[in-house]
Order: sequence, then structure tokens, then C-alpha cells
Amino acid sequence: MSLRLRPGERVPSLTAQIAQVSNPGGTAAMWVRACCDGLWADEDFAGWYPREKRPRFELQ
Repeated sequence: MSLRLRPGERVPSLTAQIAQVSNPGGTAAMWVRACCDGLWADEDFAGWYPREKRPRFELQ
């Protein structure tokens, strides 16, 4: 299962409110989303996860 938010999409307002109230100091995941959102796209990792068979990783 994957929860995929696309760049420019917002976290639902109720979800954001609950996250802020339950974690007033923030969490590592909240920080990463705030700071790194938009750096990568799903397409950047498409080659790692082919539709069939196992993921291919190339060691260099």
C-alpha cells in the first residue's frame, strides 16, 4: 500500500490539525515533508520497482 501525495497536493486539513495537536514539536516525518517535499517524484524511482518480477538494483 502506498499513500502518494503528489507535489502541490495538500495534506487534508483535519489530518494536519490532528498531527500538529498530537505532536506540537513536530516529528521527523513532518520535518522531512516540510523540508524535502518536491525534491523527488515517483518517476525518479520507477526503474527500481518494475511492474513485474523483483526490483533491480545496480551496484556501482
